[in-house]
Amino acid sequence: MYIEKFFMKKALIKIEIKKKFKVLFDIKPYQHLSRTFLEKDLLETATLVTLESANILNWWRHGRVPGAPRLLPLATSGDGNCLPHAASLAAYGFHDRLLALRTKVQALLSGEGGEVLTNAIKRRWRWSESISLRSAGLTPSEAEWEREWAQCVTAASPEPARATPAAAPHYAALEHLHVFALAHVMRRPVIVFADVALRDFRGDPIAPIPFGGVYLPLELSPEACSKTPILLAYDAGHFSALVPCEPLPSDGARVPLEDSAGNPMPIRFNVDPGEDFPWDVEPDQKTINNILPDEYQRSAMLAAYLDLERIECISLNQPSEELRRSLDALSTKSSKQLNSVAKQFGSIGRSMSSKLKKNFGSMAKLAGGKSSGSHSNPEESLMRRQSTCEVLCCRVLAARAPVQEEMVKNYLNEAWIGYTAEKNRKEPVGPSQ
Repeated sequence: MYIEKFFMKKALIKIEIKKKFKVLFDIKPYQHLSRTFLEKDLLETATLVTLESANILNWWRHGRVPGAPRLLPLATSGDGNCLPHAASLAAYGFHDRLLALRTKVQALLSGEGGEVLTNAIKRRWRWSESISLRSAGLTPSEAEWEREWAQCVTAASPEPARATPAAAPHYAALEHLHVFALAHVMRRPVIVFADVALRDFRGDPIAPIPFGGVYLPLELSPEACSKTPILLAYDAGHFSALVPCEPLPSDGARVPLEDSAGNPMPIRFNVDPGEDFPWDVEPDQKTINNILPDEYQRSAMLAAYLDLERIECISLNQPSEELRRSLDALSTKSSKQLNSVAKQFGSIGRSMSSKLKKNFGSMAKLAGGKSSGSHSNPEESLMRRQSTCEVLCCRVLAARAPVQEEMVKNYLNEAWIGYTAEKNRKEPVGPSQ
């Protein structure tokens, strides 16, 4: 912990743009340590199992997309500051225990970075929320909008939400607006892999999840930003840093920007209606359609902030019976999502959850982005993926700085001590003589 805090003070006094992201060291050379022990200590195994089983994460593994490695979620502190923690782990290799990123996010939303930038982010947020709520018949007043924005700013406070002498500090949970703000603070795209809904033990959706997608620092010049994204996983109300495991291709790793059915990941907060937009006038559908970006404009956004590449997939050539089972499973999942999942739209939307769920289908169309399995026929999507075998990816460079080499060495020393102690506790004690 001491070493981590020392490096944090050195690295986070000033937040800099990094052109590479961190990787998990190759654990194969450390066979003296149990692989299970290392994975349990380093990874969010529950998140990995959940997202992989839902075909949201790592559907491209086993060589299906050449150059796309398996992404692993790192164990991340669950103290309410998991979003900055995860982003810091992905970028620098350690938690944001000094709350540097969280402080910067609140400063940005408070206008300390300039009113022009803050107001532009606020317009994008309000447009996204208002268009979504419109389908549910909700029209918040100006006072309600201001109150909601103030709550979002307050939620990003580095002050603990509750603090007692006997308990560790816990911070307010952050929302998708804060992910968008974080992309501007770090001057890097943020890509979040998440399901569209929280599910019960039967796999049925019980609460919407609006986090999955691509967050671009759209209010900053692309030339002032790094094209290497921060990769995050979101599951069960918790963010985790996503990193590949060494070794990686020399020319960088590829990360697919499409789901397993060929649908593009949505670009969050991709509309700024402009300073002169009349918020007091209810826009008609034609006005909305004219403002929403088309496919060409969305592609241009991605190309400006990410290093894009189309990768030809290795043909799956599934046997007909296996393909039929895949189609059936995909169709069932899509049907469940359409029938019972609604998107979440901040605290305003949460108060009207039943109405939002009822109108989920039409709201999704207005949002302008495709969620996994929400808009396309699953059979057509899978057959298209089988026939075209091409996927849009972003290329990311990965490296480990000397400071991380030292941290890995210290971690392995501590891990050996912990592993030995755990092994000794589990060994049966022989009968006394």
